[in-house]
Amino acid sequence: MLSFTLLFTTLLAAFAAAQNNTLDPNSVDPTKRNQWCTSEQNTCPILCGGQMFTKANSCTGSTLTYTCTCANGTGPSNIAQYQGSLPNYECNQLFADCRQANPGSQACVTCGTLQPSTVPTGTVSSSAAATSSATSTSSTTSPSASAKGNAAGKVEGTVGGVAAGLLAALVL
Repeated sequence: MLSFTLLFTTLLAAFAAAQNNTLDPNSVDPTKRNQWCTSEQNTCPILCGGQMFTKANSCTGSTLTYTCTCANGTGPSNIAQYQGSLPNYECNQLFADCRQANPGSQACVTCGTLQPSTVPTGTVSSSAAATSSATSTSSTTSPSASAKGNAAGKVEGTVGGVAAGLLAALVL
């Protein structure tokens, strides 16, 4: 029981730290940042279900910010879990930094490892609250159907996406 409590406390502390830490773009080589952005821009249409289902797709390497908005006005849910997405690269970098600062820590394990090609055909809907909590749901529908989105309507690269990836990795 003590080891479970210790593990839970460690995971909770790591998650809290992830909520408060962002990846400083200047800590990443500019060439690598630009490669991450190119990958993000290639991944976004796949996660939206194709180029014709992508409304906005941009990425700025110097600031590590991106926008991925699908045609239905929403962003792909759980984007941080997909390899090739900017939040996944940021998550991996934060975990690498965590492992370097805390050798052997079980809280510094891994990020999402889903391939973009595993996204179900159709559309994905997501919603996020204005607080630190977020909910997301995904539904498989025909490509001609529309998914419901909220006012947020898009995914923008922030620590929230990274934190969601960290939480998902910790829960799994």
